[in-house]
Amino acid sequence: MRSSIAALFAMLFSGQIASAEPVKARSHGGHLIEVRAGRDGQEQLVVDKKVRLTDRFITLDEFAVVDGIAIVAGEVSNGGNLCPGSTFILSLPDKRPARLEGPLETCGLVTRSVDRDRLTLDLNATPQSEGKRWIWTSAGLGEPKALPFEPKRDGGWEALRNRSMSHPADLLGYLDTTLPLDERLGDACDSYRRVTGGPGEASSRDGFWIATSCQAHACDVSALLLAVHPETKAIFVAIKGSSESLVVSPKVDEWPSAVRAEVAAFVKRWGERGQTAATPGAAVAAAKPDSAVMSPSAVPRGTWSYGRHPVLGLSAHVVVGDHAFGIACHPQPDPASTWVASQRMTPGLVPRATEPAGAVSVFIDPFRVAGGSIYKANGDFVEQVGGYCTVQLDGLRRSKAMNFIRTKTMALEWDGRRTTMTVEQEGRAVKLVTGKDMAAVKDPIVIPLAGARAAIDRLLKACPAISRMKDEDCTGGD
Repeated sequence: MRSSIAALFAMLFSGQIASAEPVKARSHGGHLIEVRAGRDGQEQLVVDKKVRLTDRFITLDEFAVVDGIAIVAGEVSNGGNLCPGSTFILSLPDKRPARLEGPLETCGLVTRSVDRDRLTLDLNATPQSEGKRWIWTSAGLGEPKALPFEPKRDGGWEALRNRSMSHPADLLGYLDTTLPLDERLGDACDSYRRVTGGPGEASSRDGFWIATSCQAHACDVSALLLAVHPETKAIFVAIKGSSESLVVSPKVDEWPSAVRAEVAAFVKRWGERGQTAATPGAAVAAAKPDSAVMSPSAVPRGTWSYGRHPVLGLSAHVVVGDHAFGIACHPQPDPASTWVASQRMTPGLVPRATEPAGAVSVFIDPFRVAGGSIYKANGDFVEQVGGYCTVQLDGLRRSKAMNFIRTKTMALEWDGRRTTMTVEQEGRAVKLVTGKDMAAVKDPIVIPLAGARAAIDRLLKACPAISRMKDEDCTGGD
C-alpha cells in the first residue's frame, strides 16, 4: 500500500531546482509560478525559482487579484480516492516575497468564491463533521468559522424508495431517517457516524436497501452492514467500530431472510474482534515476541536497534513509551520503483498521523523542518512509503531527535536561506526558525535518535533498494 507523502507539507529545503521541464507555468503579479516534475513521482510548486511545496499532484486553479494583491489558489493531492485535494493559497505582493498559506486541513470538497476584497473558502458540513469557512484578505488567512451540519426535515424515505441514496451516510442527511436509525443504534450512534465517514456503497435487492461501509483509514478494524426496507421503514444494522464491540440490532434471528446469510457472515468475521474491542497495534509493551523476534527490552528504551519488532516487523526502530517508531524495507514488485522504504509507527503515537492534517515534524540539532505526511493503516501499524529522502532517512541519521508537532500548522515559508514553519500555540502563531523556537511548542512528541545511524546503516545493508538511493541530495542542495 502506497502511503501519501506530504499531503499537508512535505517540502524540499533549498532554493535550487532539479533540471526538469515545468509541467505548468505562469507569471502572475510579477512572480513566476511553476509546477515541475520532482523526485519519486512527486510534483513541486516552484515560485520565483524556489521550491515551496511538494506532493504527488499539484494544481493551480484560481488566479485572481484580491484587495490589490495577486493570489493563486490551488490544490495538492496524494492521488488517493478517499479525500479530495487540499487547498493552498499563494499570495504574491509586488516586490515582496511570496507567502504560502495551507494546504488546509480538510478531507472534503472546498468551494471558492472571489470578491474584490476577499477570497472565501467553504468546506461543506457533513454528518461526520462540521463544515468550515475561511476568509482570505490582504492581512492573510483568517481563522476558520464553523458551519454546522443541518439535515433536511424530511425526504429520506422518499429518497430510499427512489434509490437516490448511494452510501449509508446519506440517511443522516434527513431527520425522518436519522431519528429511527438512532433509535435502532442506541449507544452505537457515534460509532455509526465514524464508520460511515469512509468508503461505502449501497444496492437494492428484494425490496431492501442494503449498504456497507468502513471507517476512513481503518477498514481493517471497522465495518457496517445496514438493511433498510423503505416501504415498512424497518431498519436492521450490524456495526463494528474501530475500538468498539460488535453491535447487531435486532438479533440475527430477527433479520429478514433476504439478508440473514450476510449478517451471519458479518458476525462470524467481526464477532470475536468485537468482544475485545482492541485497537490494533496499541501498547507495544503488551506484545509478547517469540524466540525469532527481538524484544523491545533487548536494548535500552529510547535507543534504536535493528531487528524484528513485534508490531513493526523487521526494521530499524526505537521504543517510545508504549509505542514504537521505525524504518523498514518496503517490498516492491517493480525493480525500478523508488517507493522502497516504509516509515512506520504504532497507532496512537502521533494521533494526527492518519488524519487529513497528517503528522508534521521537525528535526532537532541540527534544526530542520521535515514537513508533513499522512500515514495509512497497514495491519497493526501505520506507515508512509517512499524513497530515501521522502521518509526522512537523511534527517534520522544526522539529527539528535525528531519532534512531531501536536497542534495546527499554519504556514511554511522559504526566506531565501531556510524553510520556516508557523504553528498555532494556545491561540497565537509561533514561527519556528531555529531549534530555540521549539521552547514555545507545547508538548511535542519526541522521537529520540540515539543509535539511529547505526541501526539504519544495518537496515541499508540488508535492503539494497534503499541503499542505492543513499547518495541522493535530500536538501535540494542546501
